[in-house]
Amino acid sequence: MMKKRNIWVLGGTGYMGSALIRHLSANPDNRLHILLNKRTPYRELEGFNTFSGGLAGVDKRWLDRYPPDTIFHLARPAGKYNFTRKAAAAYGNYLNRQFIRLVSGLRKKPVVVYVSGSLMYGNRPGSNPASE
Repeated sequence: MMKKRNIWVLGGTGYMGSALIRHLSANPDNRLHILLNKRTPYRELEGFNTFSGGLAGVDKRWLDRYPPDTIFHLARPAGKYNFTRKAAAAYGNYLNRQFIRLVSGLRKKPVVVYVSGSLMYGNRPGSNPASE
């Protein structure tokens, strides 16, 4: 018998996040907890435990109540233009460091799968690629 797993998905409404949610929800042993931003199709996610507020609003009490076995982190701040992309990259870096401190304080350390887009680094010239 499989043990129920608490799986957190941060940024589960984008292109990759939506596909991940569909894949994970096919297994009834996965209990999904999804962090959502304000512009979310809530109707599609009614069967899951959802939290609103974005990466800046993650509350440790949520993690204590639903301790994650695995966290898929696809969340990122938005940025469309060069200046806003740079600002979003700096803010994303700050939020990720905050989240690392939050998760580091959990009694049981979860597996974290971080899926980053180029936005987290801002525009990068081909001669200076970002490394994970």
